[in-house]
Amino acid sequence: MKTFFSNVNQWMRKIHRWMVIPVVIILVANILSLGTPVGRTIQRVQQATVMFMVVTGLYLYLYRQWSILQRKKRTADKNI
Repeated sequence: MKTFFSNVNQWMRKIHRWMVIPVVIILVANILSLGTPVGRTIQRVQQATVMFMVVTGLYLYLYRQWSILQRKKRTADKNI
């Protein structure tokens, strides 16, 4: 089970890093096309990509906090 979460964590990190590039490109395109019909479509795409980044970022943050908690628990068990 540990290797499964380790693999998922590695893939999430890679996906999260690579998604930054399209998010920045979409952000610039959205700024350049404000007030046009194309701008509204780009804005919807931007919202979807930002939500994806939020979900992956939240997973990475919670996984790190969970790992820290597990590590503290293991060291406390060893000291007893």
